[in-house]
Amino acid sequence: MTEATCTEGGYTTYTCTVCGDSYIADETEANGHTAGEAVTENLVEATCTEDGSYDSVVYCSVCGEELSRETVTVSATGHNYENGVCTVCGAQESGSGSGSGGSNSGSIWQNFRDWMNNFFGRWN
Repeated sequence: MTEATCTEGGYTTYTCTVCGDSYIADETEANGHTAGEAVTENLVEATCTEDGSYDSVVYCSVCGEELSRETVTVSATGHNYENGVCTVCGAQESGSGSGSGGSNSGSIWQNFRDWMNNFFGRWN
């Protein structure tokens, strides 16, 4: 007896014990694939300024054949500024800095945002 697989049907081979002649009967359909859980492959982490991506892949849980693959894009995370510096990558916030002369409105807004962050939690 030959069992059915995901892609090929099964059957039984009958053989004559006297002359050795044989024939095939009792044929069955292929079982078809059984989708497993999606797995993540080729992960590229998103950064503050660059999108990331990964492949969501589904394999047959019986034979391991790849059944589907979808590339998913993950948006850039954006900067997380505290006191004018990104806590993730170290980038300087535009308009911040301690340059001499000129308006200091950037520091006023930074102080306001810091106060709001401390009072309400993260606020952009």
